[in-house]
Amino acid sequence: MMPRARNILGGMRAFASPVATRNLCGFPLGAKWLCTQPSCAKSVDLPSEADAVVIGGGVMGCFTLYQLARLGCSPLLLERSQLTSGTTWHTNGLLWSIRPGDVDTAILNITRSAVLEIEKEEPAGWTTNGGLFIANNMTRLEEYSRLYTLGRTVGVPCELLGPREVSKLYPMMEVSDVTGALHSPGDGTLDPSTLCRALVNRAKLHGAKVCENVGVTNIETEEGMGGRKTIRSVTTTVGRVKTEVVINCAGVWSPDIQKMAGSEEALPVVAMKHSMVAMDTIPGVRTLPNVRDHDANMCLRVQGDSLIIGGYELNAPRWEKVDPQFAFGLFDFDMNAFSEIMEGAVHRVPRLAQTGIKATICGPEAFTPDRKPLIGEDAEVSGMYHGSGFNSSGMMMSGGCAEQLAQWVVHGRPALDMTAYDCRRFSSRVRRQPQWAWEKSHESYVKNYSIVFPRDQPLAGRRAITDPLFSTLTDAGCFWEEAKGWERPAFFTGTATPLLDYDWRGAFDCTLREHYPYRDILQQSHTFNLPKYYKQIEHEYLAMRDDSAVINQSSSGKMLLSGADADRAIDWLFVSDVGREPGFVTSSLVLNTEGGVEADATVYTLNSDTRLECEGEAKYLVTCGSGMEPIVSRLLWDLCWKQGFSTSIKPVTHETGVLTLYGPNSLQVLRATDIAVTAIHPNRHQLVSLAGTQVRVCGRSAVCWEIHAKVEELIAVYEALTAVSDRYRLINAGYYALNIISLEQGSCSWNSDIRRGDTPLEAGVWRPGQIEDEGQRQFLGRPALLRQAAKGVTKSRVLLELPGCPPLWGGEAIVRDGDIVGGVRRADHSFECGSPLAAGYVAHARTHAQTARLLFQTSRWEVERMGERFPAVLREF
Repeated sequence: MMPRARNILGGMRAFASPVATRNLCGFPLGAKWLCTQPSCAKSVDLPSEADAVVIGGGVMGCFTLYQLARLGCSPLLLERSQLTSGTTWHTNGLLWSIRPGDVDTAILNITRSAVLEIEKEEPAGWTTNGGLFIANNMTRLEEYSRLYTLGRTVGVPCELLGPREVSKLYPMMEVSDVTGALHSPGDGTLDPSTLCRALVNRAKLHGAKVCENVGVTNIETEEGMGGRKTIRSVTTTVGRVKTEVVINCAGVWSPDIQKMAGSEEALPVVAMKHSMVAMDTIPGVRTLPNVRDHDANMCLRVQGDSLIIGGYELNAPRWEKVDPQFAFGLFDFDMNAFSEIMEGAVHRVPRLAQTGIKATICGPEAFTPDRKPLIGEDAEVSGMYHGSGFNSSGMMMSGGCAEQLAQWVVHGRPALDMTAYDCRRFSSRVRRQPQWAWEKSHESYVKNYSIVFPRDQPLAGRRAITDPLFSTLTDAGCFWEEAKGWERPAFFTGTATPLLDYDWRGAFDCTLREHYPYRDILQQSHTFNLPKYYKQIEHEYLAMRDDSAVINQSSSGKMLLSGADADRAIDWLFVSDVGREPGFVTSSLVLNTEGGVEADATVYTLNSDTRLECEGEAKYLVTCGSGMEPIVSRLLWDLCWKQGFSTSIKPVTHETGVLTLYGPNSLQVLRATDIAVTAIHPNRHQLVSLAGTQVRVCGRSAVCWEIHAKVEELIAVYEALTAVSDRYRLINAGYYALNIISLEQGSCSWNSDIRRGDTPLEAGVWRPGQIEDEGQRQFLGRPALLRQAAKGVTKSRVLLELPGCPPLWGGEAIVRDGDIVGGVRRADHSFECGSPLAAGYVAHARTHAQTARLLFQTSRWEVERMGERFPAVLREF
């Protein structure tokens, strides 16, 4: 008879007889438990239609079904095998309450709240036993101190502990080399089988349906408005379901599902083989907290009277050929690859050395190039949504992500700012490079427990998207930073620091590169103090403030808007009146119906006298931040489509280069190139001849001038500008210096200073009188802004100087009159102040925006950094 064993998630499954295991004191184990295939259902009651079809019965699929049903949908979940049969059944089941970043932390706690709500009605597999983050050095403890302050800002209970306190909480832990720890008492564990069963039960009560043992064979689409594909139906192994919405929650199989809908751009999901070890019974562990010892690259999860050991192996292989029929299966376990993790666990809890191994687990996990899930609507197919790529964090993040995804489907947008999770965030150029996705995902995997430094950069997948100036600027000493695959200049060192091929960090028998100048400079970033290279940044900053500098901003997103309704569309999309006569440049915002900021963009009004040859008959050029064009172009397309505008939006990011001259002498540099710029004024643009080619010169301010050129002419234009550098001391500069100047000016940076949940009134970049000045012009979000202007705001953006404070990087707490009232969104070292400058939002009683700012002037301000408070001075902007 087939033996039955309780697997690591608590559910009962039938296993083949396990290979005998050995004690940890013995030789590496070859244990492997393989699950038998579940029996097929006798009959399936497949509905003929559904409001939405969720594909995949893992925890994300079940949570999405539950959240859709709660919002009034009649969704259908299809699972080709049985619920949890892919990755969910063998997952660790940990749920932490805090991660770097307020959005990530919100996602975790939405999951926790949803589980606790379900627990009121039926068991959902939840156990609260707390969590310990162990620090073995001061730098790691500084990271945890940042998390502690973030927790205080967003309301997550946590505390910093010393070694003695850690020992009291976890008596069997070796603490002689422990520097400190972060204790999060609200953390816990989830039993995946119980949770998914509860989610399905609750969803069915709201009208949802679930069909197991039903595979999807095709997703039918039809051509919709603007030539985009739209969902029509789903074909399965037992019939056809009519629907307009498909939600792909198929984990490592999600790229296969995407292809069924005819999408040409691959979903950047890499299937990795992730390992864990379940230990024999250890008396006394049942009441202990879960543990993350990131410096030892391991975690300990309490499972009854046992511990499960996990981590991220350097040599973890990918699953190259994903088996479409794989269910309740495991791979061969490689103890040699896992040995470093085991050694770290045994060192931290010595009793493990005398404990046998109950089971070894090696199963599939879906990883992404930047360790963020892929959430949202497909880049090419309308009605096709994705919820996959959870990087071994599916149990803790799926509840929050599913809630946001369900809102996306039903309401057209999520409540949280999900830009960092948006599945469209990667451009088509990198999505068509499988090697790029594999390199980046491998590095994501092995760095899962690395310290999150504010200025860190990846080493994998570099040079994926470059412009013609890449080699020239590399030779000039450019230190590059990556933005969604793009390489853009961060700062200049004066010495060439070329980007080299990924050496896989020495994994897979690759030789770890000993001499790598770029990596050596990058290591200066591995601190929460000011990196040494800020001396170079100061040099660029001073040139931009007092003289002139040139910045290559070709990575900025660029889109052409044309069509019969282009004027109507542009007038409705943007807050500012951008529909002026040709030759104008206007910075503006795109809002949602609640007045929140969906995008920050610049609009150039075009005609035959102001278009570059490559821009055809377009009426408007819209630009946005580096790497953001895939998201912004789809946003604009969706909004125009919903309004019924006859428009075309064409991305041209790779066709047009942008060089920016910044500084009080930048206009003199332009004039020295013998181009006629007498008619150019701030907020205007015109075509001129430079370096034998046609370029567009744009005045962004009295000290900032952009030059747009066809990308193939970029080198010639750059050389014409730098040819006069001896006379006008023009130097190369990068984004780090530019961002500091932006912060000092009080300008808003999208995705930090302004996000989906922030309005222009709250950010202080709009006043009610501006709406009135524009008369009856209607734009998206106008009614919400008028309502808020009348009722008042409950939060406001502030800018704070902190003389004598150590460096700030964002995530700190803002304190007003002794109480934490908000968090820092963006911070940097101000060379003007000689100290940190921080921008963030503070909550207050509802009042008019201008009144709030008057009240702020009499307040006492502080910023809490790593648990310590520093006095701050309010700065006007």
